[in-house]
Amino acid sequence: MPNAGNYYTVAIITTNGTVYYTDIIVTSLEIPIYLQKYDNMEGYGQGSGLLVTLLPPFYNLTALVLLRYWNTPQVGILSFQINAMNYYGATRSSCVGFFQIGIDLDPNGTIAPWYVPGKNCIAHYYFNETTMNPAVLPGVPTPNNTLLKLMIYYNMSSKEIVFEIYDYNTSQLWIHAIPYSGTPFYATYTQLEFQYAYTKYPIYDYVFNGTMFDIEVTFLNGTTATLPASYMIPFELSAPPTWDLTYYNVNASGYNQFAR
Repeated sequence: MPNAGNYYTVAIITTNGTVYYTDIIVTSLEIPIYLQKYDNMEGYGQGSGLLVTLLPPFYNLTALVLLRYWNTPQVGILSFQINAMNYYGATRSSCVGFFQIGIDLDPNGTIAPWYVPGKNCIAHYYFNETTMNPAVLPGVPTPNNTLLKLMIYYNMSSKEIVFEIYDYNTSQLWIHAIPYSGTPFYATYTQLEFQYAYTKYPIYDYVFNGTMFDIEVTFLNGTTATLPASYMIPFELSAPPTWDLTYYNVNASGYNQFAR
């Protein structure tokens, strides 16, 4: 809430019908520092700022994604991605200090790789740096059961961040580096994102079966660790049966969400 520290009290009132509330909090504090493990999106992760428990500083984030099968009627609607935030991005901002790499799951067995460079929340596609409109870009074909490696790497000696996607099935590598001299990373989350506001088709026309696993960070001392399920809330989303949305392969720890 803007200027929350200036309010004497806050009231939320329902004037018509029945509303079910969850995760209501009013604070002027930096949530990940003072209210550990608070997640304003119940595991969805959208928003980055004020998101998660801070990790020890790290400089490398990697994850594997297995795309078993997908079938989508429209480009740029369904995507899979990982995110790394520096200290400012983890504690204050939704887009500044926010670094992201992912792929769109496009029609006809194609994918569209992209990255977000930390200064905005807009995807930059590897195909053509001059446009950020996926509708005018050709997808890259890859077969079912494609295995991808996603990586966001801060090279402190050369002062740059490297965004890398490797397709093990086609041996294709997408890589891009940007100048950077800020802090290491302090937070991360994963997303399966569905842009429902822009789709021309009903949700059941978007079919996806896949898994993200082996999400690892490398700390400043060079130690690599796999993030435990307790770091982010595992969840399942009620969706078409072909969608496999359980994070970290911890089905028993998940809880049901309902798409409305």
